[in-house]
Amino acid sequence: MAPRLIGRNPVRMEYLVRLMDQAIYGNTAARASLDMALHDLFGTLRSEPLRKTLGGRAESKGGD
Repeated sequence: MAPRLIGRNPVRMEYLVRLMDQAIYGNTAARASLDMALHDLFGTLRSEPLRKTLGGRAESKGGD
């Protein structure tokens, strides 16, 4: 999987997800791990927490 992703633009999330689907079809655990890592990287590049990248609350109301 790494050779398909290394050097690719992490902002092109849909393209990268298609590459992952082609390479690891049927292995949902591996795909989920890579998907989360890509979203985390995307959020880091945008300087925002992962919860905001995924559409969650932008601010914590305490308790987390």
